[in-house]
Amino acid sequence: MIKNAKLIHMTNFFIRQKFIDERLDKYLVARLRLSRNQVQKLIKQHQITVNDRLPSVHQFLRSGDKISINQPATAQTDNSVKTVPKIIKTTADYYIINKPAGLLVHPTAKGETDTLLDWLLAFDPKLKTVGDDPNRPALIHRLDKEVSGLMIIPRHLDAFDHFKKLFKTRAIHKTYVALVHGTIAAESGIINFPITRSKSGLYVASPQNSATGQSAETRFKVTKRFDHHTLLEINPKTGRTNQIRVHLNAIDHPIVGDPLYTNAKIKPQYNFNLDRVFLHAAELNFVDLNQQSVSVKSTLPKNLQTILESLD
Repeated sequence: MIKNAKLIHMTNFFIRQKFIDERLDKYLVARLRLSRNQVQKLIKQHQITVNDRLPSVHQFLRSGDKISINQPATAQTDNSVKTVPKIIKTTADYYIINKPAGLLVHPTAKGETDTLLDWLLAFDPKLKTVGDDPNRPALIHRLDKEVSGLMIIPRHLDAFDHFKKLFKTRAIHKTYVALVHGTIAAESGIINFPITRSKSGLYVASPQNSATGQSAETRFKVTKRFDHHTLLEINPKTGRTNQIRVHLNAIDHPIVGDPLYTNAKIKPQYNFNLDRVFLHAAELNFVDLNQQSVSVKSTLPKNLQTILESLD
């Protein structure tokens, strides 16, 4: 037992078909939102049983296995990563994760150590050899820290090359959900202002057909209108940094909760005291390495859904 640790109530759950052959420690890292070291420590200290028997650290799961956990309070507070992703699809070639808002994807020049990349390497150390940048292994795309939603994590080099090609050729269809300020009259539209970086470090939209900046295209469709806001389904055709946020602000409909790309016309009382951007990567569609079409969806986080309900 862990010294000076107060046990929480016993937790029991059963393994579903999709987790067959998943390694016990990997499964518990995602399920309990702990580091691999913490999970392995719980197993070695006999605080976890499988079918009422003590398991090995590397035991593989079977359908219907009953996992019982006596989880100490210290285990919940000893993790340096405060918000962690949820793995919602696992194949031999890739993971699909649901990144929470507030989690930085990879370290910046500041050298952060509580990033998505740190979590991924703790969850699956083999990812360290995947990719073409040793400082950012297994990452082929990203989401802003303040944005939540789906990301693809390739598990080996062939998968990395496959998805890198799909992103380069724009063969991965990405759908976002955003709540913006103001009422958009058109049912749908295309924003194609070039994007460049200003002296302040923020990205800005240049005039259409401008010779400066990188080409960028964002398509949107209105899904619901409120008195002072509009809910949008968004399909970016390019993947420039902060593209959706910059483009929507450029047409005077910035995203709710955006502290950077919101013009002075927006009244503070319409920000709902949201500590994130109301932008969620809700769907991914692509062809996998076996030439099979894949579609993965993610529902809105609860705090965003609550805001929508308050507007009805």
